[in-house]
Amino acid sequence: MKKALPPRRLPRHPPRAESLQPELARRPEVVALAKADLPDVQAVYDELKVEFEKLGVDLLLVSAATHQGLNEVIQYLAERLFI
Repeated sequence: MKKALPPRRLPRHPPRAESLQPELARRPEVVALAKADLPDVQAVYDELKVEFEKLGVDLLLVSAATHQGLNEVIQYLAERLFI
């Protein structure tokens, strides 16, 4: 199995979005790792999740093919973005 590359250190919010709507910088970030139905993705998820947590970002795992994690994403969005 391939070892995952560490996530690149990206700016927290793209400068353009921030300059157009400053309130976007205050909103929570949502990051989802797709293809959860693939063994290689499942194998690296725990490691990536830890790295994203260090950046203060929750990493969710989803699969469009199997619908894995979709209910969790909906719940996450409902709790953090709409309430």
